Amino acid sequence: MEPCVEVFLLQAFVLQRLGMWKEGLASAEAALALDVEHPMALHFVGFAAANLGQTDRACTALRKSVELGGPNADTLLLLAKCLHQAGRLKDALSAVDESLASQPDSAEAWLTKGWILGEERRFEEALQCAERARQNDATDRDYYHAIGDLNLLGGAFTDAQRQLESGLKSQPDDWDLQVDHTIASGCLGWHGPLMEALPPNLNRVNIPPQSTSAICEFMFKIAANCLRRGEIETARGLLNANLEMNSWHESDWYRKLLGGFLRYVIDISPSVFPAFVDLVSHKTLTEDTRSILDPFVKAKELLETRDLTILERLFPEVRELVLDVVRRVEPAFYDSLKRFA
Repeated sequence: MEPCVEVFLLQAFVLQRLGMWKEGLASAEAALALDVEHPMALHFVGFAAANLGQTDRACTALRKSVELGGPNADTLLLLAKCLHQAGRLKDALSAVDESLASQPDSAEAWLTKGWILGEERRFEEALQCAERARQNDATDRDYYHAIGDLNLLGGAFTDAQRQLESGLKSQPDDWDLQVDHTIASGCLGWHGPLMEALPPNLNRVNIPPQSTSAICEFMFKIAANCLRRGEIETARGLLNANLEMNSWHESDWYRKLLGGFLRYVIDISPSVFPAFVDLVSHKTLTEDTRSILDPFVKAKELLETRDLTILERLFPEVRELVLDVVRRVEPAFYDSLKRFA
């Protein structure tokens, strides 16, 4: 046979069902090369790209698939998930609402909408979406995981623990529910003032290696929301527990997430920034992680000592980062340092 779109699409479908995302993407792109406006080829490109972490590529392909082929509930739902992953929450919400408009009984779409609203900290609406998913036959595991995590993000730790316990009754071996239940216990103070027992308890759970970054990020999100509510000690405990997960430290994503959380601290609660950086600086971390954190440590020292020689000893690019931290934490002091800018 001559190459044709249908054969490449069938091959892409089979490869993607097997989880062979790279090969599936190549087949979908081969189909797209034969017909650049084929909605299903664009859908398969988006699906494979999303699973390969190529979020921008996925969003572009899925949006074009909808534009050319008309509203498709599955494509719109996948687009919403990709937009959510990319942090484009308003666009994600719009896409999932479009998906629900054509398939209002989709439990998966209601859960996806709940996750997006939770990211926007619209927790009451998010929990209502989880209940709508339940009414549309969401599994016990998916329902209790969603409602438990949303309550964790919203600070309703007792409710979260209760819901996660209900989930574990029907799915006792589910690692995700076990992890979240352990985190909820830590937030309730069961693992010590700085959640000292949380890391060993997490290490007892059989967490898939590819999921550790999501757990790390989830803990930082809970901590950031705690700071927004003024629950400083809970946030500090979550940071401490995260720092004690030594098996995470070698990963590239770890230093990015840790640095990102410290930026959240500056934005949300700058007054606690020195104490949180002090906690980080006393932990055993990899050299690469310490290099990422160095501007935060130097900024903390400068804020505490007012020793301007700290700035004079820094390379220009590091000095710029330190000054930016100072500007956001203590603007009045920053104004006196403009000659270093």
